[in-house]
Amino acid sequence: MKATLIIIGIIALIALLTVGSWAYRYYTAEIRGTVDAEEQIESAPSRISRYEEFYNRCASIQGHEDSIQAQMKRLDSVDPESSEAGRVRANIAGLESQRARSIRRYNTDAANSYTMGRFRASNLPYRLDINADNTQCIVNQ
Repeated sequence: MKATLIIIGIIALIALLTVGSWAYRYYTAEIRGTVDAEEQIESAPSRISRYEEFYNRCASIQGHEDSIQAQMKRLDSVDPESSEAGRVRANIAGLESQRARSIRRYNTDAANSYTMGRFRASNLPYRLDINADNTQCIVNQ
């Protein structure tokens, strides 16, 4: 009889520890998740890559603008009725679409103050104007 009570006690203790462990993890999950996320966001590799990403995106947008200008010059030098003119116009449309998509992504990430936005350098613009012909990546201070 005494052995049975000891076995039941051990089983009850194991069950209590299991439930207690689960309850502790459940009720502290939000706090631990927030701390883990903050540690990951603020880690050195994350900071550096996100900081550089804004410069790279802005430079990429300027690259799209340069390509659009080159295609516009090419369009001026070909016969407007030729198939090559049609290809050049298609290239321009594709490049303009890429540029617009890149600007929207830059603006979205810059506005996201919890993760990406906090790493945008102060000399980069907060928002890029999708209607501007030329993008200025460095804001004079």
